[in-house]
Amino acid sequence: MDRIGLRLLLLSGLFLTGMATSQAAQVYKWVDEQGITHYAEQLPRNAPGMIEMINTRATHHNPSATLEALRKREAAFQDRRKKEQELQQESDQATQASSDNAARCKGYQQSLTALTNNPRQIYEDDSGQMVRMTEEKRQAKIKDRQRLLQQNCQ
Repeated sequence: MDRIGLRLLLLSGLFLTGMATSQAAQVYKWVDEQGITHYAEQLPRNAPGMIEMINTRATHHNPSATLEALRKREAAFQDRRKKEQELQQESDQATQASSDNAARCKGYQQSLTALTNNPRQIYEDDSGQMVRMTEEKRQAKIKDRQRLLQQNCQ
């Protein structure tokens, strides 16, 4: 036998050996009503919605290893997705808290400016009557607004 024939025979043998040691495993994937993704080696009878067939290559010794690997990947994906949603929710809450604090600080600053620039403050007392604020009360309110700004807005 010549070299080309020998190489061809050797390559054919390797190719056939590779085909014999592996097979295509069929795995079915579907999502149930609760949004949970499922994988199975057999076609589900009562699975709702679209069923996707996934062709994978697995050794003939353990075809369910592919199914288990897919399940682990899906679980890891769901865990990452849940963590990302939690982080997004925390970020949204922090943004909202920051926005609320900024609005509160703006209100404190506007109140302080009004109290400082206008010594004749008028307010509604407990009986519902409009009365002029005393200088002592105005100074106390100014100090209070300064304290609130310093504690919450710096």
